[in-house]
Amino acid sequence: MDTSALNPATEADEAKRKKYKAEKMMVWLLTFSVIMIFAGLTSAYIIRKESKDWITFRLPDIYFISTAVLLISSATMILAINSIKKEKAGPARIAMAVTLFLGIVFCYSQYSGFYELHQQGIYSLGNKANIAASFILVLTLTHVFHLVLAIGSVIWTFLKLLKGAYSPKDYHGLQLCATFWHFMDILWVYLFLFLYFIR
Repeated sequence: MDTSALNPATEADEAKRKKYKAEKMMVWLLTFSVIMIFAGLTSAYIIRKESKDWITFRLPDIYFISTAVLLISSATMILAINSIKKEKAGPARIAMAVTLFLGIVFCYSQYSGFYELHQQGIYSLGNKANIAASFILVLTLTHVFHLVLAIGSVIWTFLKLLKGAYSPKDYHGLQLCATFWHFMDILWVYLFLFLYFIR
């Protein structure tokens, strides 16, 4: 009897394990890349802030609300995972739907933030553009761009959740989605505090 051949089930488990490991590594590489991008942008912001044409601005009130919205979305994401662990697909689907909705609300709030800045007489584009507002535009839009990627991931994961793809024994895809989502939340909190204290 040839014992060198692996059991088909064992081979499938090994292939799945390698696939999951590769996917997890990709998420962490993406996370590291985003960190490097924002490290460069915030460093440039600090250097440029010392110029004479810099205008001190008041952080839009909507940013306080949007920060709370994003933090709540992290809580609903955690709720989704905990529900799957307890084999409660219904609550998990609701939690993911709420997470998706809150992510969209956050993106809209960024637009509202620029409206508030314009009300202060601080413009990011055009003849009246100020470098401070331009930096805020770059920082927030770069974050929104990556958050849109995260929203795409939430949509994909939500659709798989509707099809019953996750279980207490296998919720790898949901966990990866949550990891990137939480990272984007933490990144925004960092940007919010950065812009609040360094103006």
